[in-house]
Amino acid sequence: MTESSTYRVFLKPEVDRIGRKLPGMMRQRIRRMIDELAENPRPHNSIAMQTSKPLNVEPRRIRVDDWRILYVIDETWQEVSVIAIRQRPPYDYEDLVELLAEFETSDD
Repeated sequence: MTESSTYRVFLKPEVDRIGRKLPGMMRQRIRRMIDELAENPRPHNSIAMQTSKPLNVEPRRIRVDDWRILYVIDETWQEVSVIAIRQRPPYDYEDLVELLAEFETSDD
């Protein structure tokens, strides 16, 4: 039996606030999906997101009905940070650059 690695999962405060306001069943489904990221940060239904700038992390998204969970994986620290929960439509990733800005690599 192999030992599986576990990731620490963090939610930005605004993500936690949005999650608490979701309808009951959807809140439970999204919470379960986020909790499962600790064991498997790249589930089969997640999609890697392309960015124009180099990042220190791997951005991904998961679809849960009309909702999207946007998160990043940091392999160095074995962490998953949930950066947004958005409903689509109308959400069209217009704030993705802003959400990922803190994870950009420096050009030192």
